[in-house]
Amino acid sequence: MLKLTTTPTAIAAASVIFTKLIPFLFHTLITQLTKNINSVPLFTQHHKKLSKMPFAFEISNSYGFVLAAATSAFFVNVLHMARTGKFRKASGVAYPNAYASHEQAEKDPNAYKFNCAQRAHNNYTESLVPAVGSLLIAGLNFPVASALLGATWSFGRVVYLYGYTSNAGPKGRSFGAYFSGAADLALKVMAAYTSYLVITSN
Repeated sequence: MLKLTTTPTAIAAASVIFTKLIPFLFHTLITQLTKNINSVPLFTQHHKKLSKMPFAFEISNSYGFVLAAATSAFFVNVLHMARTGKFRKASGVAYPNAYASHEQAEKDPNAYKFNCAQRAHNNYTESLVPAVGSLLIAGLNFPVASALLGATWSFGRVVYLYGYTSNAGPKGRSFGAYFSGAADLALKVMAAYTSYLVITSN
């Protein structure tokens, strides 16, 4: 068994790192980010200043639509939870089992739909961070277009959920997948382009 020991020198070094070096690096990073963000013209037009943060940058008033679209994704998650809970109760699959067994799903339509609802929810949580992240980044340069695409993505995910848990099963998710997938891809491209603009701005 590995035994860890500490010495006064090691403790002193750790103290310097945590009290001096890390705050210095964090301050330098924030300073550079603030400098780069404020140098981009799109942040200075029709703006609201976020003054309650350790640093301030300016965003378009239209960015509120982006925030609203991002917020809609949270309610879609609540809808997933309700849908999954409904079929869990109907199927009798007890916690902490994540899915009904193959045998249960073959015999009980409710257990099969529970598996579909659970898989739809898992797919949603897998996609949530990249989609909302792309939305928030792309919205800095394309606020209205990004907000529309974000709302489209959320709507597509609802269609995906109800299609997956319909009598069509996995085949029912196709339309929602294409619908939300197209919006997601567009947001990722726009986010990449926005990142490029920030990096190359003078």
